[in-house]
Amino acid sequence: MNYIKQTLMLVLFLVTFSVSAETKLTTESVTQMINEIQKTVLAQDAEKFAAYFTDDAKINIEMPANMGGVMNLDKPKYIKMLKLGWAIKDVEYTYEVKNIEIKISANGKSATVKDLTLETIKMGGKIIASSKSEETLKVIVSEGVPKVKNLYGKVTFL
Repeated sequence: MNYIKQTLMLVLFLVTFSVSAETKLTTESVTQMINEIQKTVLAQDAEKFAAYFTDDAKINIEMPANMGGVMNLDKPKYIKMLKLGWAIKDVEYTYEVKNIEIKISANGKSATVKDLTLETIKMGGKIIASSKSEETLKVIVSEGVPKVKNLYGKVTFL
């Protein structure tokens, strides 16, 4: 009977330890997250996209003044905005991310990702909007996986 108790205690300890152990970010884990985010954008799947952001994520988008200027959004508002944009019918949307730079902090608890995102929207075969966005993401470990804590984008229309 003692053997069974000891075995159960050991299993419980190992499960508890593995659940509470913090994962460190690596260039590979952040790259994988970025690749998965890109897939959700191309699929225009706002719910899967949202899963890569912490619940308290902050999104700051600097638009030209004539387009509303700086937008400070929380995760729910950002996802709602994406859903509204992606719901527009008869629109061809292109999305490309270039110049990805990933810097992992010394302790592995956070990373900074910088990139250049190019987007184009066409309707009826004509370009109605084209932009480039210099983006900076702060990535942390949340629930044992990399997630975006902050997103800053400076948008320029072409």
